[in-house]
Amino acid sequence: MEIRPYRETDREQVVELWRTVFPGAPPRNAPELLISCKRSIQPELFLVAEEGSRVVGTTMGGYDGHRGWIYLVAVHPGHRRRGIGSTLVRRAECLLIGMGCPKCNLQVRSSDPEPVAFYESLGFTVEERISMGKELAAAKRSSDPPPRGGARGRALLSLMFLVPLGLYTKVYSGPGSAWVNDSLGGVFYVLFWSIAVFTCFERIRPLHIALWVLAVTCLLEVLQLWNPPPLAWARSTASGRILLGTTFSWSDLPHYLAGAGFGWLWMRGIRAAESGPASG
Repeated sequence: MEIRPYRETDREQVVELWRTVFPGAPPRNAPELLISCKRSIQPELFLVAEEGSRVVGTTMGGYDGHRGWIYLVAVHPGHRRRGIGSTLVRRAECLLIGMGCPKCNLQVRSSDPEPVAFYESLGFTVEERISMGKELAAAKRSSDPPPRGGARGRALLSLMFLVPLGLYTKVYSGPGSAWVNDSLGGVFYVLFWSIAVFTCFERIRPLHIALWVLAVTCLLEVLQLWNPPPLAWARSTASGRILLGTTFSWSDLPHYLAGAGFGWLWMRGIRAAESGPASG
């Protein structure tokens, strides 16, 4: 298990987790709204617990210069009793201590007192306080996520670089031209389509995009063994030859796999650049 700062690529899983753990939350606590707001205020205090590639827990901290607060400690029901919640709280405490916070508070709903024992085991005590709140009507917040043009812009710039380079591999006539035209061209073919799909569907995980593009590309390769009239007509055009190919070769498949691997790494790099340093 890894405890790390939230990344924008976690949004879908965090929203699903909070809807499971905090059903019936009021509109002001809509997961999309909370995530978008927290990304702009002390985002380093927004932590997730990840097992494999799955977000199984969260916590959110805040420090106003006087007191620290811990919110939204959530652990997926299927991963409880394994110390995930405790680890998240302790990591948030360490971050607050690093900011000079002398005392940390949290609130538990009176309608659900079960978490009290959990927090007491971590050193929290029930204090004689009356909790008061006021909803500020003037502080209307949009639940729409912030603009996300960064990833798509980087993907488009990548395509502007990859397209001419990929086309050049098809017309190259120097030393090793056979390998460049066919094998290296296959790598660029899958790499191009991975980034192109990512440009249109940037919320899909890079690994899933790479695998789907690899599967479709391999299917198109196998289809070259079949030449019905519609495919024969398509392959008679320049664009059809580029998209569908003309001859089947088992040796192309490893290069498609390499292209999918490079595509996955390329998309991960775009995502990492969008998330920024706070995302780890």
